[in-house]
Amino acid sequence: MTEHRDLKEETKTLLRAVLNSTSNCLPLSRLEADYEKFAGGPIPYRAMGYISLTKFIADIPDVIECWRSYG
Repeated sequence: MTEHRDLKEETKTLLRAVLNSTSNCLPLSRLEADYEKFAGGPIPYRAMGYISLTKFIADIPDVIECWRSYG
């Protein structure tokens, strides 16, 4: 469990860095691409036990909020 917690904290730190580099809202696909460029690999949400990136994002509201845009 500690391994998941450490990975989650490291991922949150990297996500904050990615988000600080832009002032706009990002679609998840762009967030994933920017994270991969910055961190050198994909967001490891599956390694932390999440079934989707959306579920992971929903669990870290202290870092990022996610909402759907219709139109």
